Amino acid sequence: MHPNPDETIRFDGRVVIVTGAGKGLGRAVSLLFASRGAQLVVNNRFSVTGPGDEPSDSAGELAALIEARGGSAVPERSDVAAPDAARWLAELAMARFGRIDVVIHNAGIIEACGVAELAEADLTRVFEVNALSAFRLTQQVLPIMRDQNYGRIVFTTSTAALP
Repeated sequence: MHPNPDETIRFDGRVVIVTGAGKGLGRAVSLLFASRGAQLVVNNRFSVTGPGDEPSDSAGELAALIEARGGSAVPERSDVAAPDAARWLAELAMARFGRIDVVIHNAGIIEACGVAELAEADLTRVFEVNALSAFRLTQQVLPIMRDQNYGRIVFTTSTAALP
């Protein structure tokens, strides 16, 4: 038996979509899949104001890092809450890699205030990013996975919003 069975788990030939891949858990998951041979579509919204009000292209930076390490990744920079974002993600994966094997839905936001202070528009935005986008992406990829007779969908979140 291999001394570390986890090192034998490979994803060569598998295509993985990761939402919220720009930092934290999504970034770590993307790098792990890439190190195990997966081809990735890494999604994170292009931010006009990053740290220090600089433009932030975390999806592009992550895809470039994966490519520099010998992997295969393509960035996708749409806001997952956009009504067509799920279709764009699925179409990009299919056009670039020809299949979708795994979806890691990690995109999420949180409003750090109490219910009394929470505006309805903010609550709607949280629902759109955290739940509705996951539903839409699942609807897009299920037929593809069914036709392939293979697929995995994982819904996750990270502790990035916690103090």
